[in-house]
Amino acid sequence: MTLKLMAAMAVSLATFAFQSRADVIKVGVIAPMSGPFSAVGQTWEGATKAYQKLNGTTAGGHTIEVIYRDLPEINPAQAKALAQELIIKEGAQYIAGLYFTPDTLAVAALAQEAKVPVVIFNASTSSLLEKSDYPLADLVHAAADGRAGGQVRAREERQERRIPGQRLRSRPRRRESL
Repeated sequence: MTLKLMAAMAVSLATFAFQSRADVIKVGVIAPMSGPFSAVGQTWEGATKAYQKLNGTTAGGHTIEVIYRDLPEINPAQAKALAQELIIKEGAQYIAGLYFTPDTLAVAALAQEAKVPVVIFNASTSSLLEKSDYPLADLVHAAADGRAGGQVRAREERQERRIPGQRLRSRPRRRESL
């Protein structure tokens, strides 16, 4: 092993060990707390406070501190600036929230550079996970919502075309290949 590689490994391990022994784990949440989408940000904050009220503010012997920053509308430059402020000034070890995809894409590059995990609450473009090694997203809910909506619409269309007294089949008939 080269000296450079050994030094890099030592710094990485020291950083990991330091973070794992942190008394306070800071989570920075970037959310629309004001403006037209404020109900979303306020819901996230209310849900977090309710969870912490019921379950406490500690996990694994560490105190979890949640720091909120307001991003009222789509603004990638401001999203990146807020994430940078949370990471550098506030010492956030995790970033969460991010309602809009363009904002999330702007933060992904910073997260990659700072090696800070990002928990995406809403943005759901599948390419998000390719932009950084650190974003974590629940993209399943977006796909499931779309699938469920499509299934409901298909059912409605079948009902509209239905002849009174006709039974709907659960599976379409297969056509024989010629």
